[in-house]
Amino acid sequence: MKKFDELPEIRARPLPRSDDPFDPMAPTLFIHSSLESPIYKFNMKSSEGPVISVWLNDDNEAKRILLNEEGIWRKGPQTYEPFHSLVPRHLIGLEGEYHTKMRARAQGALGDALAEGRIPGKLMGERLIQGIQSLLAAPKPSTIPMSWMGNIGTLNGAKVFVTTQLDKMLRSTALDIVSTAVFGQRWNVMDDYSSTNVKADTLAKVMAELHWRVADFAERKWRYDARQEPAGPLLDVLDAFVLDQIEQSRARVAKSQENTCMLDSWTRDDTLTTEEVRNLCMTFLTMGSENVSTGLSWCAVCLAQDQKAQDEARKSKDALTNAFHEAVRLFPSVPVLTRMALTDTELCGYQIPRCTEVVVNIYAIHRNPAVWGENAQEFLPSRCPFVSTNGPPDAFPFGGGARSCIGRPLTMHELHNVVLPLFQNFRLVAVKPGKNPGEYEEDTETKVTPHNFVSLRIGRHMIAFVPFTGGAKL
Repeated sequence: MKKFDELPEIRARPLPRSDDPFDPMAPTLFIHSSLESPIYKFNMKSSEGPVISVWLNDDNEAKRILLNEEGIWRKGPQTYEPFHSLVPRHLIGLEGEYHTKMRARAQGALGDALAEGRIPGKLMGERLIQGIQSLLAAPKPSTIPMSWMGNIGTLNGAKVFVTTQLDKMLRSTALDIVSTAVFGQRWNVMDDYSSTNVKADTLAKVMAELHWRVADFAERKWRYDARQEPAGPLLDVLDAFVLDQIEQSRARVAKSQENTCMLDSWTRDDTLTTEEVRNLCMTFLTMGSENVSTGLSWCAVCLAQDQKAQDEARKSKDALTNAFHEAVRLFPSVPVLTRMALTDTELCGYQIPRCTEVVVNIYAIHRNPAVWGENAQEFLPSRCPFVSTNGPPDAFPFGGGARSCIGRPLTMHELHNVVLPLFQNFRLVAVKPGKNPGEYEEDTETKVTPHNFVSLRIGRHMIAFVPFTGGAKL
């Protein structure tokens, strides 16, 4: 076994902090994914001195870690510390029996809501489609003001809806679904995703701060003052809303009313404190919309760039599921997962000391030609045949083992109730500006690349929604 000091080493380039952590970047992740070494030491300079971690590109070792066969791995500090600083009992930061307890409460409430039809995916899908159709049906497109979603133009002489914010469209849909499921009331994000929608805007800013705390090693003051600006005032806004909703839920439960939302399931549980219920709500708010909408956005973009695969996906749920699994193989919403060794261990023949953070490079593993073939970089839904909603066994877009993402059932629900109807009512086409204002032409060359390496959001894109004559009924 080789010594830890013998690991090949990479020094990270610092990333400048901007107002928006989702600005286009040159993520270090993609540089690392091209290395031949299955494992290397990652040296990051921080405000508190050097930060050393181990980045892992080996699929077999990744399976061993994520499936936790030896029981020696816990969540890595570069993930759980930022989450813990904002949401103290977020599922990501919990361990042992307490994690098992809280995870069971989260999964139970979500499972019941899905089984009882209280997750409004179909309704929100209808609202999204009707909104686009109403814009297309207006007699004078030039008089329609630009919205956050997009605008009206023409493609091959036909009127189309064009957006450069497909991810924001689906994120607004996901937020309305999650807010209704958790609290029983829709946040109306699809109607207004601006600063005037205080709850949605505040949550977006909290997510931005969370991403910076994960990615930015140059500024670590939050480790000593978790509620420093801008976090404290933002959390005050969300806490006031969540705590008020908890009180309203307790009142409903006291009257023996039936559960109307997931929150009622938690307040009905005498083993959960108010703080624990608050953190369950925040867990779903922070991750129940972000990761779900990002994965669905990549699926939609990949299909917009592959019309043949899109035709197959529109015909059946299974074909669409295959396309989704292939899209998140290439572009997992969370491209890296962190773990920390609780004892001295060995990875790829190297000694790994206890308390070393290991970053499992999902993005690189999913593109390994040895596993996926020489065409591993291509979008081929047939390589991810529908077996179950777990996806192909060699891919980990939802993590694995006891810490796999609890949002998987919610993702599949939205895939079949939002994305599938979109494709049944519209042909999505990747486009670019044409010769004249308002005109577009199909773009078969430009491939969408990711922004930001914490949450792998889709980068610059331009997608046209071409309506079918007599579109499919929902």
